[in-house]
Order: sequence, then structure tokens, then C-alpha cells
Amino acid sequence: MFSKDLREKIREAYSRLKNYRQVGRNFGISHQTVKYIVENHDNDNKKKRGPKSKVNRHYETAIKREIRKANAEGRKISSKDIQENCDLGHISDRTIRRTIARIGFKYNKVKQSLVLTKNHRLRRLELAKRWLEESHPWNLTCFTDEKKFNLDGPDNWATWMDEGRKIYRNKRQLGGGSVMVWGILFPDGYLHLEKIEGILNADKYLELLAKIIPKLDREFGRGEYYFQQDNASVHTAKKVKDYIETEGIKVLDWPARSPDLNIIENIWKMISDIIYAGRQFQNKHELWAAIRDASEDISENKKVQTGNLYRDMTKRLVEVIQAKGGPIKR
Repeated sequence: MFSKDLREKIREAYSRLKNYRQVGRNFGISHQTVKYIVENHDNDNKKKRGPKSKVNRHYETAIKREIRKANAEGRKISSKDIQENCDLGHISDRTIRRTIARIGFKYNKVKQSLVLTKNHRLRRLELAKRWLEESHPWNLTCFTDEKKFNLDGPDNWATWMDEGRKIYRNKRQLGGGSVMVWGILFPDGYLHLEKIEGILNADKYLELLAKIIPKLDREFGRGEYYFQQDNASVHTAKKVKDYIETEGIKVLDWPARSPDLNIIENIWKMISDIIYAGRQFQNKHELWAAIRDASEDISENKKVQTGNLYRDMTKRLVEVIQAKGGPIKR
């Protein structure tokens, strides 16, 4: 094996003598060896190959398939998940992360969006068509939803600022806190809110229903209105279904993953705009008081806006049909 320095000397000698045999005699080697060293100068600059990767093409294909499947379903996936789901327990987490990066994936923050499968789209399309064909009475439909309000303000917000200037948001040192709220919007624009202490379970939800259903019965007549709720497990628990059936409540058949069809989402935006205008809150009591004040303001002074939301339902359904069941902007 010849050192790099010796190979350079052999090439230098050949550049002067232009004779393989003469250079060979001078260095005590064969002329064929001199010729090989001279003609393979580029090989000296090649990097030595590292160890063979433990993640072969079979595993790379499995990793790609697992990541893209999670992306399509809107699921979060980590290198630990990939290690487990792709039978890579014999390979370190660090090696898996390097492999994921090498085959073209990046670890980034995910933008929130409405992720719909084919079945979700078909169901949304089916109900949108049915509601239009049957001229569903939205003026007899009450919309409900749960919403968390943070002491620090909404998770994302924007403001006008000087071009090129960065605005940094003031975050509370101890992580702040939040208030969970359940709300129901009446067709006449009245907004009723209830503060939820702790986690909302079936028993607490039954308490909410027992409080609000008598009001709905007095307003519309027993069984003369439609009650909208999403498909959260707390809403579909057996004891909740039994109560709804006993009370003769007509629950609106609602497609999964369809907040863009629930007009109370627009009400939450209205409340956020009111309570977070230039302020943050010191405690949950202060935040809840502001939420209640905002709901009263909407009930009393925003009836035109809420009325427009109800009248806009037909337009939303048409847009869903045009999007073939896909999400719409609201």
C-alpha cells in the first residue's frame, strides 16, 4: 500500500520523465504499478465509505408508508411510533430519525386544518343534499358546542404592525389557565353559556341538558325543535341517548368532523374578538366574567349577525356540495 505522499512523488517523476519503466526502476516498482497510480489520481480524493446502514430499502419503504398514512389521516407520528409500527426495535431511535431526514421528511409544526377521509366527505355530501332537498327548518334548530378560552388569549392571533417588525406575545410564566364553556345558540339569537368545571363527562352533560331542555320546550314546544350536537363520545353515551329519547328531543343527524357547518363556531370567534381586544386575564374568574358579558352583548346587540348566520346555512350546504363533501371556509 503506497502512502499519499509517495504516490504524489511517483506522479511528479512521471510528469518529468514521461516513461513508466524509468519511473518504476527509480522507485523499485513495476511499470504497471506506476501506470495505475498515474491514471487513478482521482481515487485519492474519494471519501472512504462508511458502515452499511442498518435501515435497508425494505424498512425505508415501510417508514415512508407509515408517515404518509399518518399524514393523510391527520395523525401525529413520532420516530418512536415508527420504530414500533415498522418493527424497528433493533434499530436505535437516533438512527431512525437520521434515516427519516435522509429520505426526505422534516419535523415541523403542523398547521391546523379539517382532515376528512373519503367516508367523511361522502357523509357530509349526503347530508348536505338531504337538508337542501327536504328544506330543513334551520329556524327551529339550536346549535351547541364546547369551547376552551385561555387566560393568555386565543392560540393564534394577528395584528397590524410596522413592516419588518416582529411582535412578541407576552406569555404567562406559569402557563396561565383556561375556562371550558358549553354553549347553545337559539334561532332568535339568544346565546346561553354554561361554565364546565373539570372534564365534561356524560353525567355533567346530562346536567346541562336537564337545565336547558325545559327552556327549549317552553320556547318551541316539546319535540318541535331540532337539537344539534357533534359526535363526541360524551354526547353519544348510552345514558345520554336514553335521556334524549325519553324527553322526545329531535337530535339533528350530524356529520363527523364538520365544525365548518356549525354556526356557533362563528359565535366563539365573536366572543374571542370581544374579550381579547387588547387584554389578557389574571385569573379564571375574571375571564369567565368577560365571557358572560360578551355573550350578553351578542344576545342583545348582535341579533342581525346571528340571523345572517342562520340564513347562510343554505349557502354553506351548496358550497359543501360544490366541494364534493370537502371542507369550506367559514
